[in-house]
Amino acid sequence: MPRRWGALAAIALSAIVGCSGDDNGDDAAQATTAADSYALGVMLWESVVGRVPFTGTTNEILREKQHRSPPPLGDVAPGVPQGLAVLCARLLERSPEQRLVAADLLAELTGDAPAASARGRDL
Repeated sequence: MPRRWGALAAIALSAIVGCSGDDNGDDAAQATTAADSYALGVMLWESVVGRVPFTGTTNEILREKQHRSPPPLGDVAPGVPQGLAVLCARLLERSPEQRLVAADLLAELTGDAPAASARGRDL
């Protein structure tokens, strides 16, 4: 595998790491939502910075993703609006349960009330 595959590799890795291995529907739905949110964060990061948050071999990327968060977007790309940096950080949360989900993202982008009741929906 080449050292850098871009967002596609990060999406695949987030799906692998985000799954607990349990074979029940609730866990699978949460993993899908969390992986989708993480993938969106990776694509956003890459579109702003020009590279994915973590680079290296597959094992290096998996290790980094599990043990540290990406540096703040504003530190890597000075001048990025704070709201965009916060949004990216919320999508790239290490804990799948803490990631921004589609309904909450939509609520934030449109200014509607938080959509906590819609948690678990896929992006």
